[in-house]
Amino acid sequence: MRSCFCLNRNATLFEIWRLSNQDTLSFYKVFESEVVQRNVNPHYHLVSMKGQQLCNSDKDLPLKFVFINRVDTENVYIGEAMVSVEEMQKVKRH
Repeated sequence: MRSCFCLNRNATLFEIWRLSNQDTLSFYKVFESEVVQRNVNPHYHLVSMKGQQLCNSDKDLPLKFVFINRVDTENVYIGEAMVSVEEMQKVKRH
């Protein structure tokens, strides 16, 4: 697998996955961001969605944010973070 974070080929995006209620070992993709071209520090548009879609209205349900660099037709994994809506709201309050 090739990986290039060169400015002229950099195309980043992120995905949001929620833990499946039926099977605690699998995740379900609920969102994919737009692709930001040629920027090693991308800024994405504000995302707005209903709680039912994001976390099945369960603020404690783990969400996985997966960050990807698209090189040609390949998606190159950058990293991921796991957090719940409740945890994000606690940080926002402080």
